[in-house]
Amino acid sequence: MEHLGPGMARRWKDLGQPELTDEVVELLSTATEQRFADRTYDERVVARDRAQLAVLAARGLPLEDAQRREIEAARDKLQLDAWIARAAVVGSTVEVLAKKTGAARKPSRRLKG
Repeated sequence: MEHLGPGMARRWKDLGQPELTDEVVELLSTATEQRFADRTYDERVVARDRAQLAVLAARGLPLEDAQRREIEAARDKLQLDAWIARAAVVGSTVEVLAKKTGAARKPSRRLKG
């Protein structure tokens, strides 16, 4: 849960200890299928990669071809979540792509704004 941030951790605790009944599983499965019915898994992967690359571009962080290929080839969800979180706060693409999963690191420099 740490990689999702303190807000998600608080919301998860608010749930208490719900029982995972057949009805709850069916509700979650149906909701997920409906939510993602308009795009295939591969289309969602491409959209995720574009989002990651857009954050890097918006931050003005340079991206080498090898780094772009690494992002596009990645499939480890925890690693990808960590990269996206770090892309918003660290000072270099090297720091973004560091092989560390879990919570995003603190910014290496103050953000302007």
